[in-house]
Amino acid sequence: MAFFPRFHLSFACTVALFGSNPNGLLGQNRLLPLPDAKTAQPSTPAQAVAAGKKWLRGTQKTDGSWGEKYRCGITGLALQALLDGGVPDGSIANAATCLLKEGEIHNWFISGNLGITTHCVYENAIALEALIAYGKAGGTEPRLKLGIEQCGEIIIRAQQASGSWGYGASSPAYVKDREDLSVTWWTYHALKSLASTQIRVDGLPEALRRAEAYVVSKRQPEGGIGQNSRRDGAYGIYTLTGPGLSVLLRARPADTKALGVAHWLLHEYQKDPPDWRKNANLYSWYGTTMALRYSNPTTWNAWKLMVAPQLLQFQKADGSWSQEVGSFAAATSAAAGADAEIYRTCLCLLMLETMGADKK
Repeated sequence: MAFFPRFHLSFACTVALFGSNPNGLLGQNRLLPLPDAKTAQPSTPAQAVAAGKKWLRGTQKTDGSWGEKYRCGITGLALQALLDGGVPDGSIANAATCLLKEGEIHNWFISGNLGITTHCVYENAIALEALIAYGKAGGTEPRLKLGIEQCGEIIIRAQQASGSWGYGASSPAYVKDREDLSVTWWTYHALKSLASTQIRVDGLPEALRRAEAYVVSKRQPEGGIGQNSRRDGAYGIYTLTGPGLSVLLRARPADTKALGVAHWLLHEYQKDPPDWRKNANLYSWYGTTMALRYSNPTTWNAWKLMVAPQLLQFQKADGSWSQEVGSFAAATSAAAGADAEIYRTCLCLLMLETMGADKK
């Protein structure tokens, strides 16, 4: 499609990145006992990704969707995880069609939860980014450009003066004067992806600039990013530094202040290393992965060496991932309720795929 320049997320050379078996990731350290007999450890990240994708394909519904309560958001994540820079196949095309149908029903707000739950604004952003990725990969669907354009316009109109986006359950879902850094980082990335297409939406460059300025304003004296300086919990710097930093580094990878935040964040994780059975706040791990991919090679490689072993170790034999134990429930897959298993598997797949991909 002419509106979507093609791109490819190379997942080659995973053996060179991670070693020919997971023990190479851990040096001389032994793997911890597995949580249950159904857990099987693949020998490479590529095998883990292949197994996870197979599981996703097997759980897709006949209408092209995944999930129950958060169908559009979960379908958007699954679409991106399956795509991974490749060519859209039938499963991916069906997922895109499902999202476009849902958007058309709701005047291009892509969520079936409008008026039901505040999570609808997350779903809208995730679905938009998924459709853009589908278009970039060569997906063809008559409503694709229209849907992306209209959804982007809705989001831009809803941006607050602060540069943030808030959320609510009613229509309009983007509640005025209720800022939220979490909603903002998902929304920013959708709009940033939109800016990389040839689709022109009024106000897009200014919306991105204002969002970036908003995130900068949320830097805390300790070194992290959050709506408050609490080290954990809602809106705190442990939970939101990675997501917030992903905005700043995607905007300006060479920014020295942002790289300073990356150094601080890595140091915090080194003091309390990622542990699937203690502090596996997958939302924060995912945000940190999306951020540090744009940092310097030393920081990025150090992060991969900390988190990749956890992802490999706790994948189950069927390709999905075991239930994690986090230190803040809202940052774990439990926040997705009945959709937790699919949400968890999508985040783990997206992290592993990113770790095996070149920067773009």
